Parts: sequence; structure tokens; C-alpha cells
Amino acid sequence: MRDLDAIQPSDLPNCSLNELHALWRKYFPRQRTKPPPKVKQVLIREIAWTMQERQFGGLDAETKRLLNAAIRAAEREGIAMRKLNTEPRRRGEKRARPQSSPKSRAKLQAGTKLIRRWHGRTHEVVVLADSHFEYRGKVYSSLSEIARLITGTQWSGPRFFGVTQRSKRDGSA
Repeated sequence: MRDLDAIQPSDLPNCSLNELHALWRKYFPRQRTKPPPKVKQVLIREIAWTMQERQFGGLDAETKRLLNAAIRAAEREGIAMRKLNTEPRRRGEKRARPQSSPKSRAKLQAGTKLIRRWHGRTHEVVVLADSHFEYRGKVYSSLSEIARLITGTQWSGPRFFGVTQRSKRDGSA
């Protein structure tokens, strides 16, 4: 194994999985007892970001403020995003997960095309004027019917096609 301190971000794609795991433990000693599963690209991205952040400094406060403002603006428009975690976690503190909340049905305009790739095939649904949906030449009354046809299992159609939005009750829509 190479000297971990000599490895640069550009060297990461050529590192073995064992070397990446060792680097993970070096740069993230408190986050996890084990590195994430054998997903090399994820390890490389997270380690490279942290190496560069330590070498050049992370995002400044103004950049974080602007990014969070953009996220809030996007949420007001109905686009779901996660806020940046701008405060460091304390030892033993778990990463905050986005709160799940009831979803409300997104208002879809007639003519909107919903496209979803599932198991290598692209599926296209067209929203009709009377709150119905056209899929492969047939008309359906709900997206869930179409999602069930595509997957063979029960799905929330709006969730499957990515058209849910947070409710106004939680203040993020």
C-alpha cells in the first residue's frame, strides 16, 4: 500500500479499494465505523472533495448562504432539494435526514410529458386535459395505474414519475 499522505486527488481513480478505504478512515474518522459499500466512484468523489477542501478551503459563508437561498427559491417553485448542512456535526451525532412529510399532488398542465427510465427502457406519459394520462396509446385515470403496469408492483404514480411536492404545511413549498 502506498503512503496515504502522498496520494493526491488525481491519483484516486488508480487507488485500490483497500487504499480508498484507508483514506476514508483517515479523512472521515468520526462519520462511520466502516467506509460505504464497494462503490468506488462514491468513495473517490467524497475523498477528493475532502482533500481539496482541506488543501484549498471549503465553501465560504457567502457561497453557502447563496446556495441555501437558491435552494429555498427552488423549493418555493416546487422543486425538492436538500439544504446544505453548513454546521459541522458533533462527535457521535448522526447526519440529519430530510423530514418526510405528506405530499400534495403536483398540478400538471395538459400536454406535459413525463418521462421515466426503468430497467433500461424509457416510458413516456402525456398528461391530458381531464386529469387523465395517456401511455402507449391508452388512457388511464391515474399515474399509479401506469406505474404498476411498468414495474409490476404497487407504486405511488406521482412519486414514480417524480412529480410530488412538499406540502405547504411544512413550509417548504
